Amino acid sequence: MNGARIAKGFRRVAAAALAAGLLATVLAGCSSAPKRPEGRASESRQCGEFCRKLDACLGGEFDDALKDRMCELARCESGCRPRVRAAAGYEGAFQFASGTWRAVCGPIFARRGLERCRPTDARNDLCCAAVCTAEMFSAGGAGHWPVCGR
Repeated sequence: MNGARIAKGFRRVAAAALAAGLLATVLAGCSSAPKRPEGRASESRQCGEFCRKLDACLGGEFDDALKDRMCELARCESGCRPRVRAAAGYEGAFQFASGTWRAVCGPIFARRGLERCRPTDARNDLCCAAVCTAEMFSAGGAGHWPVCGR
């Protein structure tokens, strides 16, 4: 009798673990940005152009490893599209929420004298978003992107 209870409990735990693992796998493959119909070749060209523009925005202030990491983040979050808007309200290449933009990016822009970047619609401005993202990454803030920031 006791062995049957243990076996039944084990099956429940195994089923729950399997379901949790499946859910984690599905979520890890998801991005907040809509999928692009053009395919990988088009995305690769777009990301190459995006990364060149990102490099021009940041100049020599941040190292190449950080810029490469930011390019991968943008590829994962938005397919390197600076003007994309997700259904949940996240916007731009790095998919910023308006609250994060105001609370985290706002002080960065104020400190740097980038007042044009403060309004939330500037989330679609590649250079504004790049400056904030680079500062967040430099301060160890990749956790703002729980899936793509890993």
